[in-house]
Amino acid sequence: MKTIIDLYKKIIKRKGLELDSKRTILFGNLIGLIKDNHLTYDKEIDSINNANLQKVFSIEQTSIEKNWSKKLIRSKSALSEIKLFPFYKGYVSSAAYLYNTIASISRKKIKKILYIGSGALPLNSILIAQNYNLVIDNIERDFESYKLSCLLLTRLKLDKQIKVIHKDIIDFKTLNNYDVIICAILVGSNTKEKQKIINHIAKYMEFGNFLLLKNVDGLRTILYPPIDITKLPKGLHIESIVKKQSELTNILIVAKKIGN
Repeated sequence: MKTIIDLYKKIIKRKGLELDSKRTILFGNLIGLIKDNHLTYDKEIDSINNANLQKVFSIEQTSIEKNWSKKLIRSKSALSEIKLFPFYKGYVSSAAYLYNTIASISRKKIKKILYIGSGALPLNSILIAQNYNLVIDNIERDFESYKLSCLLLTRLKLDKQIKVIHKDIIDFKTLNNYDVIICAILVGSNTKEKQKIINHIAKYMEFGNFLLLKNVDGLRTILYPPIDITKLPKGLHIESIVKKQSELTNILIVAKKIGN
């Protein structure tokens, strides 16, 4: 636990918005420890300010995505060079996992997906669209990430299949057109905000359709705020909770909107 706390102290000092290679290495070391199944939450961890660490981790992930999106937009062949992204193989696995989980539960054919918080490098949407021939709408509230993702999708010739909407999900109410709504792990900066977003989605989504939520537990909660599943709206019925301890976001919640 001392190593985790030491890494936290070093990371929290590196709050710059630009890509920071030293911060990336520090987070890589921290993630390795957090994913170690032999370590469990300890009282010593309470000395870590989760909100501050989560904020810096969000900056870290966003800066990496923006940097790679810019690089791919400038590249001669974005379609081939995207496979050089360091976490590409993880995204291939993640995209298949997301789609196969919902496809195994849904009784109707999935035609259209909404991905909330897609970022500057919307790899999950790209891979799901490519591999399963689906139409996807992305919602992204950060303007730079929105612009970069639009440019990247054009370079990949996927802009007809994947649409990007620049909006905060709380201000977006046209949710009844989507068979599946996927909420990225970075959507909602704390548990209370995540709850507000889930309530909003549940209010406007169509009956019989699905909401996929990524969640975390244990040591992973120092990097991501968890969802309190005991407070999900009454209209959302949990169909499945799948846990993959090998993943950083190790829990996938599948909920269906039902009638009274």
